[in-house]
Amino acid sequence: MQGENPPLAITTPINAPCRGALASNALGQMGYAVMIAAILWLVSSQGYYLIRDSFAFDAGYDSAPILFTAYYLAWSAIALWSFRSLIAESMNRNTQMHEGVILVSILGCFALFVVYGLQLLPNVSELRAPSEPPDFMFASAWYYLPKSVEILFQQVLAVTV
Repeated sequence: MQGENPPLAITTPINAPCRGALASNALGQMGYAVMIAAILWLVSSQGYYLIRDSFAFDAGYDSAPILFTAYYLAWSAIALWSFRSLIAESMNRNTQMHEGVILVSILGCFALFVVYGLQLLPNVSELRAPSEPPDFMFASAWYYLPKSVEILFQQVLAVTV
């Protein structure tokens, strides 16, 4: 046995590396991720309008900032749970903990800025505002808390796609 060459692996069409199959699988995974992200976005948007209209929250986020913050935090958690396998493939446990601590810290800083920092800024001039101003121009500082969490939800969807 000494001096003999080890058996060579025989490449057959069954076990040959096939870039087309890998590309097809990656394309299929991406299509699946896009479909799930679109469904999550559609359902969350419809749910927002259902809540807003059912409770007559005419001012949107300004009417119930804590409710809408919790709403979009829940959707962010649902999105993370839905894409946990895709996210876990690219990150090991150590990286996940590190990224989680950083994300929570950044989100906490955003929340502090929204609640305390925005109140220090000057008011928008009604004379210079457009005739149909966007919601955020005359919104209270509390408007930006649910808006920030909605953007977090969008970022979770964008990262997974």
